[in-house]
Amino acid sequence: ENRMQRIYRFIQMFVNVPHMQPKIHRLPWLDGALNTFTKRYEKAPYYFILRTVARNPEYSMLILRVSVIGMILLSVTESFLISSLLMVLFLYVIGFQMISLIDEINQTPQFQMYPITEKIKIDSVLRIIYEILLITAIFLTLGALYTQGLTGFILLPIGILFAYLFSQFYVPQRLKSQKR
Repeated sequence: ENRMQRIYRFIQMFVNVPHMQPKIHRLPWLDGALNTFTKRYEKAPYYFILRTVARNPEYSMLILRVSVIGMILLSVTESFLISSLLMVLFLYVIGFQMISLIDEINQTPQFQMYPITEKIKIDSVLRIIYEILLITAIFLTLGALYTQGLTGFILLPIGILFAYLFSQFYVPQRLKSQKR
């Protein structure tokens, strides 16, 4: 059983594992950044969902780990094509794992008690996914600058385009297909 727990912990570094329950804890060093994002988009569901992402290690540590691994890989990859594919792959992994956030939000008592429409919740989740992918794309681009120089800056528009298309088209289609 201990061996299986170690395997599950390793797998949980990259994807959600149903057999493991994360411990929710406050990350005070993120408060400044969270307050900045919250002031720009002052809706209660957005604030709550953003705090959930920051405090839940399933999301926050997944984003951090995948970003760090992506930066390391992009900093040693010299091929622009491979770097572009890696950028899209890492953004997809993060974005795909964030889709489960809407199910978690629907199960929380706060969103069941208060009369918040499904559209507001989904719009807040889509905005958070877009912002997370955008910030991750910036960091991955910085990692690529090490080996590719100024050519690595071309990865930023690729990452921005992917983040927009993923959050505005793929995720809503995925959520519609889940409801059926």
